[in-house]
Amino acid sequence: EVKHFHKIIDEMLVDVMEENAEIRIILQTYFQQNGLELPTAGPKGSRQSSRSPSQTSLLSTRSSRSTTSTTSQTSIKVLELNFPASSSVTDISRPPSATSSSNN
Repeated sequence: EVKHFHKIIDEMLVDVMEENAEIRIILQTYFQQNGLELPTAGPKGSRQSSRSPSQTSLLSTRSSRSTTSTTSQTSIKVLELNFPASSSVTDISRPPSATSSSNN
């Protein structure tokens, strides 16, 4: 069940990255900063081309449930993704203090 949930999330991320290069760069930066690899597309034909509303509700339902796995322990990293309204690729690597100007 958790593996299926993880697979759906990976597929959604891949779909978004394929459709928007700017988001791919942002996600790549966040993942690299946290020592994680970006998900990649599976073999052709194994991915579903579109998401049904039931899959979206399935994600929200499963994310609110607590699951316990007795077969393996996995380290979980949580990334907080804050996308600015109009982001610039050059602003990604700067800390927030470097992007704000001080008028003294």
